[in-house]
Amino acid sequence: MKKKEKKGYSLVEMIIYISLIVMIMTSVVGIVIAVMKSSKYVGALNEIENSAILSLNRISREIRIASSATLLNSSNINFGTTTIYLNSNLGQIYIDDGSGQNPLTSSKINVSRLLFTKITSTSSTAVRVEMTLNASSFDMFLSKDFNVTTVLRGTD
Repeated sequence: MKKKEKKGYSLVEMIIYISLIVMIMTSVVGIVIAVMKSSKYVGALNEIENSAILSLNRISREIRIASSATLLNSSNINFGTTTIYLNSNLGQIYIDDGSGQNPLTSSKINVSRLLFTKITSTSSTAVRVEMTLNASSFDMFLSKDFNVTTVLRGTD
């Protein structure tokens, strides 16, 4: 009698192969999810830092060219015809230079704190600006503090 040749896989072999495939796919999906979360985090951090750099540079430039500064309140400062303020309803920093109100921060970023402090000495006047910027999505919240101190023109 002739022996039958085995064709195909046995049930045990199929279970082992399927188990291996499931383990590999689970690992791949875990890696993809980690990369996506990391990408969101880096994107949000980038957006916060870019918004902070642009707004602090503009605020510093306005302070530097001003001959005087008037604190209207802790989050609102005036330099002659230019006013910089926090619109707490929108969570944005605005500048009003007489030609209209323009946002200094990205609409993707929320400003939770803007604080102006006037520093006066016998020979100069400076303004310290502190701000906290936030970014959030459904599974992440990121917050970062920034500050700068700038001397007014003609007072150093």
